[in-house]
Amino acid sequence: MELKIKYALRHKKSGKLLIVETSSNRDSDYCCDIQHILSLPSKYSDGEGDVWCVDEMSGATYVKHNSTSWFNAGYETPTHEFKPEELEVVEYEVIVNVREIKQQEYPDFLTYINVVYKDSENELKCMLGQYEMDKNIKIGLYNYKKYLEKIVE
Repeated sequence: MELKIKYALRHKKSGKLLIVETSSNRDSDYCCDIQHILSLPSKYSDGEGDVWCVDEMSGATYVKHNSTSWFNAGYETPTHEFKPEELEVVEYEVIVNVREIKQQEYPDFLTYINVVYKDSENELKCMLGQYEMDKNIKIGLYNYKKYLEKIVE
């Protein structure tokens, strides 16, 4: 277990830490692909989430005093709508605890179709036909989850 000290911004009035949200800039020219925005947790959230934090106090102090324009708003220098007097820099402790876990099997496409479609001869034949046309077919996340459900049954 490792303890890391980070720096975050707290809203003085509410006492809540600012969270970071992302928004796509939709392939706009001359800007970041993803905009990072600091805000208070919404009343609908549990107050947790992606707390914005950085490694150095100077970075948090800079952001407290400077909101970056949307087109350049990266994680280290996000945009926000707060006044400096509304925020304070605080230490934010992050506990890192890494444990080894049993790795899940990730099947190739042929294994996947034989497991998922074993009870449906027609669908299995159809999928085998697709496999014969392109042996480089990959399975998507939804299908991977479907596979994991089947191997547990």
